[in-house]
Amino acid sequence: MAILPCSYVLDFSMLCQSLRRDLDPLYGIETHRFFEQYGCKTGCHPPLPGAFAIPALADASLVANEDAENLLRWRQRRCSGEYAGGRFP
Repeated sequence: MAILPCSYVLDFSMLCQSLRRDLDPLYGIETHRFFEQYGCKTGCHPPLPGAFAIPALADASLVANEDAENLLRWRQRRCSGEYAGGRFP
């Protein structure tokens, strides 16, 4: 999941290059189906990767420095197996 300000446009090919991964975006109805399977109403795409057990990248402008540090510690604990509910590839 990529979490960006709504005025931004994601350069998907640059994202794939940066991550050195071949990712496939979800389009239109695929996006709606993905979120609806978790009980979200049509058109509601909450930026809550933990709720969907998917990894995410967030633009730094959306995260305060203290929040970023907490998020990093949370992710490190999660990746080390301290949190069993989710997964990060």
